[in-house]
Amino acid sequence: MIIIFLDIDGVLNSDCFFLKRVRNMKNLRMFNTDLINENDVKVIDSLCEIDLDNLDILVDITNITDSKVVITSSLKNNPWFNGVCKHLINYGLPIVGSTKDNAYNRGFGIKEYIKNNNIENYVVLDDEVFGDYDEEILSHLIRTKAYDSGLDVNDREKILKILGMERKYEYKKIK
Repeated sequence: MIIIFLDIDGVLNSDCFFLKRVRNMKNLRMFNTDLINENDVKVIDSLCEIDLDNLDILVDITNITDSKVVITSSLKNNPWFNGVCKHLINYGLPIVGSTKDNAYNRGFGIKEYIKNNNIENYVVLDDEVFGDYDEEILSHLIRTKAYDSGLDVNDREKILKILGMERKYEYKKIK
């Protein structure tokens, strides 16, 4: 199985996105609002903080690589985060779980997930480098630009290279 370990803030959004966006729930139209519990404002707020351009890039990558997503973001520890995951899955992001760690030892959570699952290859998407990221994890890390863009098309090429999928991507692009 191919896994994309995903941090959310700084990957599926950026500081520039927050500066440009007007909090008018525009992004919410892209999600199935029938699934929203109206009392859960945190879910709605979180969905509005996701840049759909970045999410589209990630969904495209998962389709090309047939990969699955494991959440590493500290947001996973919030009680409302399962609601956010339901909407991301409905949008097309194949989330299969999350790491078991706190906000400051993500490397440990990633290593444990790899050890306990049948992982053939992986990439780590994060805007930060944590102290417990060893050389192995660092060689699979795509560090996004949290201020400028978060995940972007240049990162897509790097991800496909780490996963050994450049040729598959070129073939699909030509078709």
